[in-house]
Amino acid sequence: MKRSSLYPIFFFAYRFLTRTPKSTSVPFMIYVSFLSIITSSFALILGISIMQGLHATTIKSVKGIVPDITIQAPRNFSLDIDRCIKRIKDASVQNIISITPYSTIAAVTIEKDEPIPLTIIGINQKDIGTLYPDFVQKSVPGTTDYRKDTCIISSELEDMLKNSSTVSITIPSIHRKQYSFNTFDLTKHSVYTHPSDTGYAHTIFVSPETLTTLDEAAENTRQSLAIRLSKNSDLERTSNHLKKLFPQLEVATWADQYPDLTHACSLELYGLMFLLFLFVLAASMNLCALTSLLIHTKARELSILAFNGMTPCTIRNIFYVMSSMVTMGAYSIGLVCALGSGWLINHFKLISLPASVYYTPYLPAEPSMGLVFYSCILFIAIAALTTTITLARHNFVPTRFE
Repeated sequence: MKRSSLYPIFFFAYRFLTRTPKSTSVPFMIYVSFLSIITSSFALILGISIMQGLHATTIKSVKGIVPDITIQAPRNFSLDIDRCIKRIKDASVQNIISITPYSTIAAVTIEKDEPIPLTIIGINQKDIGTLYPDFVQKSVPGTTDYRKDTCIISSELEDMLKNSSTVSITIPSIHRKQYSFNTFDLTKHSVYTHPSDTGYAHTIFVSPETLTTLDEAAENTRQSLAIRLSKNSDLERTSNHLKKLFPQLEVATWADQYPDLTHACSLELYGLMFLLFLFVLAASMNLCALTSLLIHTKARELSILAFNGMTPCTIRNIFYVMSSMVTMGAYSIGLVCALGSGWLINHFKLISLPASVYYTPYLPAEPSMGLVFYSCILFIAIAALTTTITLARHNFVPTRFE
């Protein structure tokens, strides 16, 4: 399209929006459409930014207490831990901070009035600080060193056991299709507090020697390697590298171990996006009504323009420009308000969170350039689509005066 042909399009688009009789409902519909687009764009950008912040905060709290990648041997098979560690170091796998061996026993209970489900992790005491740097251990007075027949329990379990110095656990096992229960008494070595009230509340740590003793009764031990990665590392790429390195072992990321959590976070985000899209849909309906009113109000002027040689394509372009002017003007205001509100939320920490659960005392809003770009494309598409649907029902026929 030539530059000279663009001038009448913008001229009449501006004239139709600003030169409308106040006796009609067009000025009111312009105000309603403008306000609805501001509201929908503000809610869309700020809502998704807050939801992204909640998603990132939840993931961070989970990754703070679980390994990034876990390597396990299949059930009923042993894991050669030293050989695996040597092979990982020889392969020069990048972004790995620490590799910690440990073993777990599940399906055990602590003897109490009501059985408490329990998970036992066998690990050296020095490796606890490496694998769980946010755990705070508090020694119990009068206990022996961390060795055989001792354990480290959580503060939640200590409250349940009423500060007893002995932890009695029951391990079920199956032999020739018959259940048997073995009870072991462990001396409490120390108590740990963790930054989350989920995940490790019913977990105790024992030495590898103690786990070997319990393993004979449990028959369901899972030997594992816990791998911590550096910040901003590519989790999937490292996981795929380890899967190729150990095709016979089970290599799982933290997301693979907690699929319900990742699905729940995604469902919350997509559900909120759908609800906010309904605001955008309402704004598009107002824009569609505005276009119809403008066509009805300016029918005589449009007929005169068509009679004087203006093509229907040019007339349609006028309405495209009008809807785009309203949409992008209102979207810009909504964008500025959303980004400003996000800055206020982050700067003044307006949304508080329990720091013991989420590792942070406030909920951050995390707007991204991708969100701004795609929301801009969405509103442009809404403006073009609503205008196209409205104009499809009208045919601009020149009026001839004989």
